[in-house]
Amino acid sequence: MDWKIIILFLIVTFNSYSQKIEDYTIFKDGEVYINFRRYIQKMMPQIDAELEKYSYKKPTEEHYKKVIHSFINKDLLPQNIVVLNDDLNPYIAIQDKRIIYTEGDEVDVDGLILFHLNQYLFYKDLKSLEWLKDNHADMLSNFVVTFGVYRDKTLLKWYLDENINNETGIQVLFYYRKNTREFIRKEMVLAVDKMLRGTPNEHDFAINAAKYYVQRYSHDFDNPKEIIDFLFNSSRGYYIEDPDGYSNIRADKSTSSKILGKVKSGEKIDVLDDTSNWYLIKTKEGLKGYVHKSRIKIK
Repeated sequence: MDWKIIILFLIVTFNSYSQKIEDYTIFKDGEVYINFRRYIQKMMPQIDAELEKYSYKKPTEEHYKKVIHSFINKDLLPQNIVVLNDDLNPYIAIQDKRIIYTEGDEVDVDGLILFHLNQYLFYKDLKSLEWLKDNHADMLSNFVVTFGVYRDKTLLKWYLDENINNETGIQVLFYYRKNTREFIRKEMVLAVDKMLRGTPNEHDFAINAAKYYVQRYSHDFDNPKEIIDFLFNSSRGYYIEDPDGYSNIRADKSTSSKILGKVKSGEKIDVLDDTSNWYLIKTKEGLKGYVHKSRIKIK
């Protein structure tokens, strides 16, 4: 088998695997044991009543799954009730209701939280966002940090405005823990890089907070040198990396789509949309089109 084909197979296999969400149905911590699927099934009549009370309108299935993928960067499991994160109070996708569920502060099923959270997530209702900011800012911040929300610029900007002088608040945005190890969210670093470019002091504070954390706790990382090199690289960004030496830029999200041009391997690009397997990119010459994500690397 040709070595280029082998490399492509490994890249695609890895990307496909990384897109599968883990099953967090069971939460165990010491003596605490919760089956969230059974819990939600038990609470479903109350959830239905609250959604009806506030006249929540379900989005289409396609839009629902697309939005969730944009936040968690993974595809949902096929079952109706999918726990999205490993936590005592997780976010839970209930697919037939087209909502993300989270418990309220004082009651298990808080209709106002359910309504406004889902109104913003799936309809970008800014009035609902303002209500969440005013009444449940901690929950909103937790959502941004839990899923590393970098594509929603409105939500990310709000979080940065709230935490720009909070070193810990910035660090938990850039890093996440899995199986006792720390990992960096490179997409988040690039998003913050771009968002704070016009405010040098805030930009430096954020990046320096990220640098300090990995240097201070390097023993918690598998690849601290690579992360440090990335953070100290002023040219960090998205680059083409293709074994053929170039990638085709296409008019649409398909290998059969018209080729608009080519971009050389090693060339830096702007990513305008990364919500599908085909990224909408712009070259340094200004040419826009689609390149498969397996040909794009962050470094």
